[in-house]
Amino acid sequence: MCISHWGNGQQYALYTQYMFNGLAINPAYAGSNEALNVTAFSRRQWTNVEGAPTTTGVSAHTPIKKESMGLGLIIAKDKITIFNQTSVNLTYAYHVPLAENKKLSLGLQAGFAHHNASYTSLTSKTPDDPARAASDINTWSPSFGTGAYYYTNRFYAGLSIPYLASNLLRTKNIRNEIHYQNNYFFATGYVMSLSPHVQFKPNLLVKYMAGNPIQVDLNANFLFKEVLWAGASLRSLNALSFLTQVNLTEQLKFGYSYDINLGPLSGLSKGAHEFVISYLFSFNRTNIDSPRYF
Repeated sequence: MCISHWGNGQQYALYTQYMFNGLAINPAYAGSNEALNVTAFSRRQWTNVEGAPTTTGVSAHTPIKKESMGLGLIIAKDKITIFNQTSVNLTYAYHVPLAENKKLSLGLQAGFAHHNASYTSLTSKTPDDPARAASDINTWSPSFGTGAYYYTNRFYAGLSIPYLASNLLRTKNIRNEIHYQNNYFFATGYVMSLSPHVQFKPNLLVKYMAGNPIQVDLNANFLFKEVLWAGASLRSLNALSFLTQVNLTEQLKFGYSYDINLGPLSGLSKGAHEFVISYLFSFNRTNIDSPRYF
């Protein structure tokens, strides 16, 4: 009685702690730290829902040529029910000094992705269901991205399209196609001092993909004594997030966030968990005029 020809949904991985892992959404972020920075991240959405999205990965970036350029690498694996995607991307960024402590970075990203969809692992009560007859998808595709990132000691703003290539995946036996669309990101944030020991950092992230409504993340973080970040986010009235990051040392940082679903899955899902751990391999205090908040 009902036939669906098209379906639109999330394609790019979701990150609550984007403000602590800038390379995940913008290639121009590469080299913006004073030394080699390695970050590992893991996210599990909609816990208690079978086949819910999970994302794991690692990113690394470092400045080169006296900090005028940056190189980076990001590896990520997404899994949603029978669909798996593993992507590997190299990033390059050129940082242009505009004034004292103000820079504009322009970045490029290129790599590849491996797509796997295991249709043969599906179970059905209908023996001749055509979906079970579909062959598995197991293919590779190139990926490209670009971005711009402006930053000072206390302000940043970035615009990016991490994946420019619009890919088409299809099975051989039946007409089953997956179209990957461009994802557009705009992120900005500012740090202000409330007292000698408390910093306040509001953040904004706007995401858009063709065929889907614009998604807006509003975030507010407080930094206490340069050690503990604590804050909350509201995502388009569909999710409420609580997040924290602890600066265990001047080089090692650990972050955790918990999302509460406010949408249709609120009665089924127990929320989402996200972990981020970051390490700065070289730290030279004499080269830093003020603490870095991005």
